[in-house]
Amino acid sequence: MMYYKSVSIGCSYNLCPATVTTPAINAIACLYTPAFQRNERIYPENHYGCIDHDDCWKYGMASSRCIREGPYYGLCQGTYIISAL
Repeated sequence: MMYYKSVSIGCSYNLCPATVTTPAINAIACLYTPAFQRNERIYPENHYGCIDHDDCWKYGMASSRCIREGPYYGLCQGTYIISAL
């Protein structure tokens, strides 16, 4: 889950091999900018996502678009990926 003011995200994963005492596991970590602030709500109360593109732009996502239909309704969609593996 992402903080509603976050405009950038970066994730990484690593397969940690099995040892004598532990099974193999996948480790996943993500960083967000700006990060969630303690004692602040993850999403505004009584808010159901974006309604139009301006809602996405006001948090610094000038090139994003508000998804207005389908299962991702109310989410802002960025227009570029910095890097992908």
